[in-house]
Amino acid sequence: MAIRFAANHPYAATTLVGLSKWQHAEQNLRALDSTTDPDLLQKILALVAPVKNKIWPTGRPENLDYPGR
Repeated sequence: MAIRFAANHPYAATTLVGLSKWQHAEQNLRALDSTTDPDLLQKILALVAPVKNKIWPTGRPENLDYPGR
């Protein structure tokens, strides 16, 4: 679902995935032939809604001064 979602994103020219086995590469390539299940996507979006667009700053306080904070 994540690979298909990223590949469908209109502003993403490239999607990088991690893999450690040949089978992972095959699974990732098969995901490109899949379609997004709209019901599953709605469930996922509902689950992440409480934290969507939230920023969890980490690191030194002096390095956390950025626009929009």
